[in-house]
Amino acid sequence: MVFFTAVVGPTFFSPEVKAMITVPLAGATAQIMVGHYMVLQQWCAGIALVHLMAEWLYFGRLNSKASLWILLFCLGVSLIGGKLMIPKMREYHLIKYAVQPISAERRGAAERNFSILHATSQITNLLALAGVLFYYWRLSNGNQGGKSSAGARFR
Repeated sequence: MVFFTAVVGPTFFSPEVKAMITVPLAGATAQIMVGHYMVLQQWCAGIALVHLMAEWLYFGRLNSKASLWILLFCLGVSLIGGKLMIPKMREYHLIKYAVQPISAERRGAAERNFSILHATSQITNLLALAGVLFYYWRLSNGNQGGKSSAGARFR
């Protein structure tokens, strides 16, 4: 997530890429990459949930409800992004940069809606990134005492 957010995403709109291809083409290519990125996020969240369920079955209890909620949030954000936001953004992008004649009102509405969805997707991506970083921090530190870690022994 960090690599995609900090390196891959901005690369599509760098001066070097803009010099080679047009902005509409760079945007369309970035949208395709974001779609694949959402699928990867869904797989990673699914694997993490299976891992958490395996721990729950092995230890006989859920060690961290916060981890479960973080994973469910990240999976939810990814599913909403991949199934709802990306297709709508693609539709608005096509209208915004359409070659055939489109009314100024329709083009303006598509541009506004695209901007709103893009800002929303960036904010939710940053929230999901913060959630994943917090989840990994909790995994690396383990349980910090308390009732939940008192009986966390291997069987």
